[in-house]
Amino acid sequence: PLQVLESPARRLGRIAGVVLPGDRPIAVKRLTRRMDDSAQERWWVERDNPAAGADSWLFGSIADDDVLARVVWRIWPRPGRRDVGPRR
Repeated sequence: PLQVLESPARRLGRIAGVVLPGDRPIAVKRLTRRMDDSAQERWWVERDNPAAGADSWLFGSIADDDVLARVVWRIWPRPGRRDVGPRR
């Protein structure tokens, strides 16, 4: 579960809920670079775990309108925790 703010203040380094291209669900990504296109402002987004997931290195930058919300905090998994599988 995540707590988010619906009107994100888009700033470099922030964690945000974003719409990714294709049939991907809404994802949590870090805003790492602002890209100014003549037609529209765009964002380069990256994952915090380079071993898994998709980010702008795979699909390119995303439109400013695709940044939906700023992530305030998350409950699980805890940041920095490597074992994210179910407990037995």
